[in-house]
Amino acid sequence: YYFHYIPFGVHPGCNNSDSTFGMFATDNKRQITQPLSQFFASQLINLEWLKSGNDAHQLYSAASDIEDSAGHKLVTAYAVKRPDKQWALLIVNRDQENPHTVKINFHDSDAGRDTSFAGPVDSFTFGSAQYRWDPLRKLADPDGPVLKTQVTAGRDSSFTLPAASIVVLRGSLPAR
Repeated sequence: YYFHYIPFGVHPGCNNSDSTFGMFATDNKRQITQPLSQFFASQLINLEWLKSGNDAHQLYSAASDIEDSAGHKLVTAYAVKRPDKQWALLIVNRDQENPHTVKINFHDSDAGRDTSFAGPVDSFTFGSAQYRWDPLRKLADPDGPVLKTQVTAGRDSSFTLPAASIVVLRGSLPAR
């Protein structure tokens, strides 16, 4: 149950700031005028990172070594093996100013080896190039959509995470 799908629009939130918990901006008749960032982030999680339906997903731990000078993690990742046997990573670049290039390794502790994506990898990016809130006009410009691309990955592939972005990478690992 997610109660923020009701079209209440942007309204005062914590500290009297414009609330960003809603899914939509609305007019005074509660008609949706545009989706908000939460809408796009929810789509990434529920449609691209996870596979919709009733089948089980397997969650795995993930780690990043990208930190600021104070030791705070700038990039966080969440790994899932989906029911369709694809692997998907939800990666958050918390760094508001800088993109980061990452290499993805999957560690198989049973086999004692690391592997990487192999073949086509779908990439879904949501960041400031796709969405930017204008507080004076109280609307987003640009306002989506999520950037969808596909690359062919191999052992030495790297992926660029734009500043202040959420990225989903989804693909397969090589057969054992």
